[in-house]
Amino acid sequence: MAASKSRKELRQDWADQPADGVSTTQELYLRETEDSDDDDDDRDYLAMQIGDDLPDFTAESTHGEIKFYEATENQWTLFVSFSRNYDPVATSELAQLAKMLPEFDERKVRVYGHSCNTQTNHEKWIQATEELLDCTVTFPLIADHEARVARLFGLVRHGCRVPVRGLLPASLVVVADPNQNIQYHARGAAQYPDTTGRNFDEIIRAVDALQLRHANPTVACGVNWMVGEDVFITNDVPKAKAKELFPRGFVEIRPWFRLAPPPEAGS
Repeated sequence: MAASKSRKELRQDWADQPADGVSTTQELYLRETEDSDDDDDDRDYLAMQIGDDLPDFTAESTHGEIKFYEATENQWTLFVSFSRNYDPVATSELAQLAKMLPEFDERKVRVYGHSCNTQTNHEKWIQATEELLDCTVTFPLIADHEARVARLFGLVRHGCRVPVRGLLPASLVVVADPNQNIQYHARGAAQYPDTTGRNFDEIIRAVDALQLRHANPTVACGVNWMVGEDVFITNDVPKAKAKELFPRGFVEIRPWFRLAPPPEAGS
């Protein structure tokens, strides 16, 4: 039996897949892995998961051509996929993201929108959104009318013949800062049904927690955590080491449940 390919290797194969008589190369984006025990029932489709390497791509956008790795080098990046243009829920999300862009800028997070449509259609949708909801969209919206980028990110439904109607529920991918040899990894991801708008305040909260964790690998942020609140000390840190790492002290409620003040900037 042939050796199973990794998720990354299979994803890299997608762009080279020929048409199979059922789906076109643009529509056949999720493939069954070779190590499935049951070809009929046990399928492992290659949707993106936290920790996966993000695919590189070159695509047109409302800001011109984007070479993704080059554009996101040394940047925290938020990739936001919209299920379709001229959808009322997606339009409200596009406007809200535009209004909240200064908050992402403050955190040095670069925002990219994405939808399976043409650059011309994107520009018209943006204009309509700005007029309708009193906003200015200044981040690029990636044009992907053949669903090529969507396929790379695992955002199209298996077997769907019409890519623009075949996107999975609206998706977000947060990409970690590529410093310290963690290039282009998905650090946070969320999906919502396309009839339920996303909460970008929660995305901001998640970015704050991810950036704190990135700078301080021995902490974790609990439920509803907000900037300035206590953090957990991860369970792989021995007590003696915790005393060294957290000079302001910590509370050990259980050996595996330890709370500490958030690390100070630069500590």
